[in-house]
Amino acid sequence: MVEITDEKGARAWLEMQPKQVCVAMAARIALRGLAALGAADGETSERLVLVVFRAVLVAGASATSPVAQESRLRSAARRAVNADFSGARPAMSAGAISHYAARVAAGMNPTKSITRAISSAVTLEASDPNPTPVISVGSRAVPDAFSAFNQDAVASVEAAESPELLFNEPVWRSVDEPEGLAKGRTSLLRFLDADPAKWDFWARWYRGMFDGQPMDWALQRDVALIPDGVWQAGPAEVAKRVAEIENQFAPIPPEAARAQAQVLLLRPQITVLQANGLRELIDRAVDEYRREVCNQLPDCLQPLENLPVILHQIAETADGDAPMTEKEAALMRILPLMARTISYLNRRLQAAHADKATGDPDKRRLFHDAFYGRLGERSAELITSKTLWGGLLLGATVLLGSSVENVQAGLSTCYESIIKPEAGQERFPPPPPHFPDPFDEA
Repeated sequence: MVEITDEKGARAWLEMQPKQVCVAMAARIALRGLAALGAADGETSERLVLVVFRAVLVAGASATSPVAQESRLRSAARRAVNADFSGARPAMSAGAISHYAARVAAGMNPTKSITRAISSAVTLEASDPNPTPVISVGSRAVPDAFSAFNQDAVASVEAAESPELLFNEPVWRSVDEPEGLAKGRTSLLRFLDADPAKWDFWARWYRGMFDGQPMDWALQRDVALIPDGVWQAGPAEVAKRVAEIENQFAPIPPEAARAQAQVLLLRPQITVLQANGLRELIDRAVDEYRREVCNQLPDCLQPLENLPVILHQIAETADGDAPMTEKEAALMRILPLMARTISYLNRRLQAAHADKATGDPDKRRLFHDAFYGRLGERSAELITSKTLWGGLLLGATVLLGSSVENVQAGLSTCYESIIKPEAGQERFPPPPPHFPDPFDEA
């Protein structure tokens, strides 16, 4: 049974944990301390709030990232570490905690950095002879902080919770939030809610992370990878870029998702055939690439691996015995996930294509070198074939409907400008509007 009551015990436990568990623990420590920002106000507070939120978001995104994205997120964490965390007390305490959390994500002496974050958290304002009343933690913060940390540690080991699942719990779990921090959090949320043009995303992000209801992790990772120059331009510019990212993650409005779910359920046999056929095609392409070329897909194609599970859920729902209202509600949840996944695939391909244009020798190709060495041998050719990409486009058209034409057009563009040149394929089939819709009445 894990039992952590002090920094020494925390350090000993952390030294035995995988890196991503350490990063997740550091991020959750920082989330508990964000309330210290509630004492900040004015121009300085805007700068510090953005710097601190960025550091914690990057840490959370790093803790939950697929292996293929670790390098880019580690670089993002290093850039976050280099930001200016200075500010007035007691808000500076939150800056210190988040700074150390970002250092853990950046791989900078993780054990030492996380124990310093713990130290900053448990002594938050405790040593100040004249603590600010709204944020003062009081003596019970130290045992409470370690109790919350210990509960996360128990969950990660004994309940085998992954780093991602840790974030599905409130940051204080069953421990009461110290009164001073609760007051600071109220003040911080009031600050964020007062200027939604700048802080709406961060207010929603903070509430979700605090309550154990995090936003889509792929979305958070894209926010973490916003270029440094945008962060330095301030919260207004960051808000604009975040809005662009969020638009890409919500390609199907709720009413459109409902209408499309109803269309799919009118002809369940066609829905099952389309979903299962595309699932099998993707599985075959991925398995072939792993067998013939490399045991891991390129970073830019990683979202492909998420689609078969989603397609299976669509087929299973359409073919199930549940009441029609339950099926409709299930598809309303699943269809936006499929659209977001394809949208993410498009963005990863576009980002990889942009990386190639920089001339970086490490990013000169999308695929593993072995792929290019075997071109013409019909090895793993399905991953770049018209069969796969035409199937993806047809599947997106049939299963998602006309409300996501931007996603469908993105697939076509990615094939024409990125995939086809890599493998020397012929011209791609016509764009989505030209595909027949099997749901139309004859």
